[in-house]
Amino acid sequence: TQKIVEPRLGKYEGCHAAGSGENEGTQGDQAPLGNETRGLMFAGFGLLAVIDILITGAIAKWALFAPTFVPLLLQLGVAPESVLSAYRIADSPMNVVTPLNPYFALVVVFMQKYNKNAGVGTVVALMLPYVVGMFAVWTVLFVVWFLLGLPWGL
Repeated sequence: TQKIVEPRLGKYEGCHAAGSGENEGTQGDQAPLGNETRGLMFAGFGLLAVIDILITGAIAKWALFAPTFVPLLLQLGVAPESVLSAYRIADSPMNVVTPLNPYFALVVVFMQKYNKNAGVGTVVALMLPYVVGMFAVWTVLFVVWFLLGLPWGL
């Protein structure tokens, strides 16, 4: 019989990338985090917000990013529930302006009911300020919650 080998490339990448900041935090704790760790977390999830334009499914993106980001940030002292919260913050605002969203065509049709010349660009242009505002408010809430050390779940 042949043994099936499970690929662990994402876990390897995450653990290998965390090697430079290993002593920055303690595993599983929320504090203290250095600027490098915070920058890595926000840069990674900023990238995720951009990728949300191409991959709209939250579960599919989490399946791609979790094997890398959870071990990486866990070794740098960020709790997994914090990583999931940051992921949801990066994922949710972009959904309204993603043309690959299954409901986007329906939004364009509803928009055309009130403005006959409306198209994809019109909807994106109208929704972009809301996306930026929602992303800013969610990020501020996340940072405040994180700095106060409040629990992420029950």
